[in-house]
Amino acid sequence: MLNRPLFLLIDGMSQAYRAYFAIRDGLSTSRGLPTNAVYGFAMMLRRVLDKYPPDYICVALDSPQP
Repeated sequence: MLNRPLFLLIDGMSQAYRAYFAIRDGLSTSRGLPTNAVYGFAMMLRRVLDKYPPDYICVALDSPQP
């Protein structure tokens, strides 16, 4: 293990974009809203947290503002 604190910084929009196109099974709500990006992002985050339990974590998301 590391002998110093582990800080994870994740580009959330990049991972959500990858997950959206990686999972093509048509995951969606009963109203047809796609959920594959949310599911894929959650699975990726879970795997990272299991493999590298961090002391600190930050997920950066893009702002809708220009």
